[in-house]
Amino acid sequence: PPYLSRHLVLSSGFKSPTKQTSKVPDLRVLLNDVLRAQDTVAIIEIGMGWFATLSSFLPKSERNAKKSNLVLATIAPGTIPWLGNLNFLALKRLVTTEKQNNLPYRESYPKSYDNRSDGAIMVWGRASTLKQNVLKVVRYAKRLPDKSSAMFMKELNKVRRTILYYGYTEMMGVLCELLEREKTQTNTEVIDNCLAQLRTESDPTKLIKC
Repeated sequence: PPYLSRHLVLSSGFKSPTKQTSKVPDLRVLLNDVLRAQDTVAIIEIGMGWFATLSSFLPKSERNAKKSNLVLATIAPGTIPWLGNLNFLALKRLVTTEKQNNLPYRESYPKSYDNRSDGAIMVWGRASTLKQNVLKVVRYAKRLPDKSSAMFMKELNKVRRTILYYGYTEMMGVLCELLEREKTQTNTEVIDNCLAQLRTESDPTKLIKC
């Protein structure tokens, strides 16, 4: 998700008067070990309408080391509109049937690791991969409207969906700008229709159609 800021979680600095300080349980250490072992992220509420994630972080330069840090990353309110209201975040089995529609998570959402034929989510771990995926859309746009219209829409929706899931709003603007440059007398109507939806539709589960 789009993080507003990241913070290293440290101990409070309080020192126990006893000599057996190493035996005093430390919640910070416990959270870090659990999150690292299970490769998960915890979502916590830090204020009215404000949420953050807790995760175990290890710099690339220290990937072979055993020591990691507990990092708190704040989520700006309203930056993940497709996820729903995080105030209703809870386990489904603990929520009544009437209130289950308020849960932010929807089981119909594709899993980030699901690599089905319709292309759920792209993995952009490297800048070069992101560039390749975007330029692929641009190449198909050059052939509109007669050639590769279906492939253009498929690749455009895959890139758009990934941008929205990552909260990479700046990239959406770049994509729109690149498509604007590919407009010709024959494909202007198709591209304009797509651009209008790219700029207004924020739900990644909905496909845009041109």
